[in-house]
Order: sequence, then C-alpha cells, then structure tokens
Amino acid sequence: MSEEPKNSNNSNSPSNNKNVDLIKELTNNLQNNGNSIDLNSLVKIATPLLKNEAVMNSVLDISKKKQSSEVNSEISSTNEQIEHTLLKLEKLDQELVEIKTRLANKLFEVSISDEISTIKSELIELKKQNSYLTELVEVLYKDSLKNM
Repeated sequence: MSEEPKNSNNSNSPSNNKNVDLIKELTNNLQNNGNSIDLNSLVKIATPLLKNEAVMNSVLDISKKKQSSEVNSEISSTNEQIEHTLLKLEKLDQELVEIKTRLANKLFEVSISDEISTIKSELIELKKQNSYLTELVEVLYKDSLKNM
C-alpha cells in the first residue's frame, strides 16, 4: 500500500496527507506484526477512510457502476433475446408468405380444374343435344321428302 489513492476529488490538503500518513503507519505496523491483529488499529484505519468524502464517493461510484453493469448485462441479454425472436418472426413471416402464395396457386389450379370439368360436362351435354337435333333434322327431312 505504498500508493496514495488516486481520485479527482482527493486534494493534497494537510488533513488528507495526515490521514494518508496515519493509514500508512498503521498498515505498516499491521504488516510487521502479522501474528496479531489489533482491532483498534483496524478501526483507526477505517475511521479516516469512512470520514474521507473522496473515498466514500469512490466506493459509492464503484457500487453504482457494478449495479449499472448488472442492469446493462440484463438489458443486453434481453435485447439479444428480442433480436433472436424478431429473426424467428421474420422467418415465420417469410414462410407464411410462401405458403399463402402456394395456396393461392393451388386454389387457382383447382379453380381452373373445376372450370375445365364444367366445360367438359357442358361439351358432353352439347354433343348429346347436337346428336339428338341431327336425328330430328334427318327425320324432318325424310318426312318433308315424303310429303312432297
């Protein structure tokens, strides 16, 4: 911990320098005496840190960034799911258009087929009528020849 905390709010005022020196001294004492933990020393280190507005602002900023990062991650994940769903919907829409086109073609083919069937039936009926009329004309012609 040989570096001073870097923060734009941190000025080189005498009270900040005094706090930094005190923290350095206490941490050095704790490091030199690694077998025992002095709770009083820890409290002495923490108290200036908690009172230092720049340090507290940094902690709050870090906390906000972490929360913002988590929210951004959730938003990103949701956006990816939405994009994936939109791609699926676009693909389904294209498939529906293709199906509609095929159905329209089939209906047209069925309609033409029905029309052809109807025309064939009418043609058969016309042939029958033509045959009947031809026979009638022949009979009438023969009768007219006899009456003459």
